[in-house]
Amino acid sequence: MSDAAVVADTSPLIGLARIELLPVLSQLFTTVYAPAAVVAEATRDADRPGAAAIQQALRDGALIARDVEPTPELNALTAVLDEGEAEALLLAQQLGFPVLIDERKGRGVAKAMGLTVIGTGAVLIAAKNRGLIISVAPYLVRLQESGYRLSKALISAILQRCGEA
Repeated sequence: MSDAAVVADTSPLIGLARIELLPVLSQLFTTVYAPAAVVAEATRDADRPGAAAIQQALRDGALIARDVEPTPELNALTAVLDEGEAEALLLAQQLGFPVLIDERKGRGVAKAMGLTVIGTGAVLIAAKNRGLIISVAPYLVRLQESGYRLSKALISAILQRCGEA
């Protein structure tokens, strides 16, 4: 994972906020962008888990909100993805940055668009490799406990990639 900027979708932001690791994004990437629809989804309900941390990241400048202009491409993407995912993919394409996204369908569309795809698991691995966290396994458990869906195969692959298998 490079130090380049990244465009984030809603789920990774909420997941990292719930496990109190949202700040690592600004340590792994030069800039973290979130399209307006992602910001709205993540913070619409102030009581939603992670919303306060995401709002704080916006205030601190660790997360930069960006408007996405309505285009035919955006319309085509929203026909198959939710608005936040569609905006994240389009913004990543427009800016030429990777996209931080976890949903399978969104990842597939992103790859078909030629985008570099990064998931929450890769963020955890990079955080460990940079010495920002000691171990990935406890954070995977916390993600699951907070309602984040992770398959056994994905958990195994993540733990294997970071030497915790």
